[in-house]
Amino acid sequence: ESDARVIYQDIVGLQSSPYGRVRAVPELPELEFAYAHAGLARILASHGDTDGAISQYAAALDLLRLYWKDRNAGANLARSPRKRAELAALYGASEGGADALGSLARLLATTGRTSEAHLLGHEKSTAVAQWQEDLANEARPSGTGRL
Repeated sequence: ESDARVIYQDIVGLQSSPYGRVRAVPELPELEFAYAHAGLARILASHGDTDGAISQYAAALDLLRLYWKDRNAGANLARSPRKRAELAALYGASEGGADALGSLARLLATTGRTSEAHLLGHEKSTAVAQWQEDLANEARPSGTGRL
């Protein structure tokens, strides 16, 4: 776990470097940083650092929200179906797992920030419905999807 923590911290540190700030394709956020923030958040939470975990989950969500709003447009469609499913799970759009939305909501609730937790619960419900719609649209034969 200590090795993972160091690796996650190194990756999170890269986000503020030129590597993280300058993107070859501006509309494609570098989502590996979201994985690192979420992983670091899980470690911090397991060690009782609730504030640190909340901060890291919030940083993961900042990136995931950038992706989510444009997930069905442009260059984001070049991501593999598997990667899109992994991102949906990390964000909280698919059931189960240690998703950022659900994990942050639980942490906020334990600190008495129930109104923020409730808003995240609503965001999660909306994302789940959107992901289900995305999957249904992908399952339709070509030419019968959304207009």
